[in-house]
Parts: sequence; C-alpha cells; structure tokens
Amino acid sequence: MHGYPGRLDSFEEYLLRRNSSDASSNMKDESDKPEVEAEALKEMVEHAHVKSYLLRTEIWDIILEEVPYYYEGAKSLEEVAELIQNRCRLYLSEME
Repeated sequence: MHGYPGRLDSFEEYLLRRNSSDASSNMKDESDKPEVEAEALKEMVEHAHVKSYLLRTEIWDIILEEVPYYYEGAKSLEEVAELIQNRCRLYLSEME
C-alpha cells in the first residue's frame, strides 16, 4: 500500500524527491512529466475534504474497543471487522 506524508513540508519534499528520481525516465507526452504529475497531485491534496464522520471520536472509540480482541486472540480478524462495521453502521444510522 502506498501513502503520502501527512505534513505539508514533508509532502513537498516527497514531491521534489519524486520529481528528481523520475526526471531520467522516458516521457511519452507533457502529462507524463514529473512536475506536471506532482502539480496535479498537489492540487488534489489541497482540495481534499475529510468526511465529517471520520472526525467523530465515537467511531474511533468503537475501533479501539474492538481491535484488542483480535490482538489478544479472542476473536478472528473477520469477526472484529464485522463487529466494527456493524457498530459503526448502527451509530451512523442513529445520527441521521
């Protein structure tokens, strides 16, 4: 799985490193240039929105309550994932 740095200064440094490492590769057209790709990626990140339900601490509380059962070996990954999903779904339906 690929991720990007969360801090703006680290993200910009990542883009610079990526641009310099991609500079030697073959470019088919203008959109393949690293700086064009980096600018498009930066614009997407700057305009990204976090869904309000992701900020709800209740969701994280549910996750933090259920995950230890998996690590303790009391429940399988599938069981824990299903419990989290069901509890979150119920919580969100009650919020509507």
